[in-house]
Amino acid sequence: MLPPGALSRSLYPVAFGSLWLLFACSGTKVEHRRRAAPGLLLPSGNSDGSDSTSPDASLVGDAENTLEIRDASAPADGTAGCLRLAKTGVQEGLTMMVAGAPRTYTLSVPETYDPRKAYRLVIGLHSGGRNGASARPYFDLEGRSGGGAIFVYPDGLRGNWDLATAYAQNVDVAFFDALVASLGASLCVDKTRIFAVGTSSGAYFVNQLGCARGNVLRAIAAHAGGGPFASTGGTYDAQGQLVCPTPSVAAAIFHGLADTNVSPSEGDKAIAHWTHWNGCSSERKAVVPAPCETPTGCGKAVLVCRIPDQGHAIWAPGRQATWDFFASF
Repeated sequence: MLPPGALSRSLYPVAFGSLWLLFACSGTKVEHRRRAAPGLLLPSGNSDGSDSTSPDASLVGDAENTLEIRDASAPADGTAGCLRLAKTGVQEGLTMMVAGAPRTYTLSVPETYDPRKAYRLVIGLHSGGRNGASARPYFDLEGRSGGGAIFVYPDGLRGNWDLATAYAQNVDVAFFDALVASLGASLCVDKTRIFAVGTSSGAYFVNQLGCARGNVLRAIAAHAGGGPFASTGGTYDAQGQLVCPTPSVAAAIFHGLADTNVSPSEGDKAIAHWTHWNGCSSERKAVVPAPCETPTGCGKAVLVCRIPDQGHAIWAPGRQATWDFFASF
């Protein structure tokens, strides 16, 4: 066995991606289980580095049951989870309690994750009847990020999102809040660069979140959806424009003009909302990829992509355009 204190000292030269901490979420508290790189001896653990039979045992006996990277400075815009080691890769079926009910999600942390660096956080919202695990390859954003973001794909209740309940009572808005808080506590997230992308009903909910949580989100991307609606929060002004309860966000709206599931007019309403809420002029200029445009004079960026002959699906070039939009912040 190592002498007292030798384990923590031995961690300094270990590459950050080589030590794994398994965690499961319960409410906003993150409980950690641990694994080690081959050759490390763990208290009450197995010499082969496999999971200990005591899942609550910690590598370092601190109050949070976590390992910290010592002698390093946390990034200025990073969350409390910076300087803590974490499991990398894709983890499906993670669970947390929200409003007294279990909620599930899929998490993807870059293999090159460095807890000294603050990462973008991207929340991906699936279409109706699906789940986060299936949405992950459909969005196909992780490879485009080049390891520059943490991705989380929450699961709607029974495959759907609550698009009707007011924000204050909306369990899916509460789920969003709990995810952001929990991941920020366990991972190094850049709290100034949190994004959300959705498709179909997930796009409707992304627009709702942009209205409800403009103080948290930096930008959103909606594919083949509409909204937001005053019925869930906000009011209409004298000109009939929705006034959201939080500041405006940058928005990218993608909609196929041959969509027979969600009318292109729904996408047009989302475009009208974000161009108005961001103070854009009526003038637009062409941008890449065609036929996308961006209104001029916006307080925060708006990208408009109305695609001829595109049905109810994510437009293929829209995947890269989504990442490029997020990466511009």
